[in-house]
Amino acid sequence: MTMYYEYTGEYRVPEVIQKSLDEGKIGKLGLLRLRFLQANEPMYYSNLLMKGELERHLMEIEAKARVETELLVQKLLKTNPPPSNRASEETLRQHMHSLRVMAEEVVKKELIFKQ
Repeated sequence: MTMYYEYTGEYRVPEVIQKSLDEGKIGKLGLLRLRFLQANEPMYYSNLLMKGELERHLMEIEAKARVETELLVQKLLKTNPPPSNRASEETLRQHMHSLRVMAEEVVKKELIFKQ
């Protein structure tokens, strides 16, 4: 890896050029992690960026978040079964959506916004 420097006064400062992230690979939760790192963990963000590991980190977080969300939805389905068979399709969809939202909130707190 070649490192380029620019002069700022008397000092040489490394030029950190971020490759454009392929947002097609990184989903909503990965992008939330990116924004969290930029705002709350600038040193860790800079470290990942300089090592070229930022995209890999975000993709790992995205994959873990998806798996955890699905596991939590399955656990929530056991404790909160869907309405009876006579319930409308809309009611079933609302129930599943509420479970997914609950699972995503837990994943965000424990994985995405973890310092």
